[in-house]
Amino acid sequence: HIAINGECDKQGNPYLYKNFRQDFISYPHDLPDLLEILWDAVEENNLTKQELQERINDLAEWVSKCEGIQPSYSGYY
Repeated sequence: HIAINGECDKQGNPYLYKNFRQDFISYPHDLPDLLEILWDAVEENNLTKQELQERINDLAEWVSKCEGIQPSYSGYY
């Protein structure tokens, strides 16, 4: 397992998605946009720490649901 790390932009590019691909993790198409919206809200002080944590948890649950319903064809993942 190769460690992939470094600075990402507000959408999580490039390393979040490189890690997802390395680990064959499916994720929602709109995830990058929602991450950017969260970062913008944080920068504008529009979210409390609790609200931010709840939204991050929501996104993590969404990724988990996508991961759980991906096809499991032989040789696919």
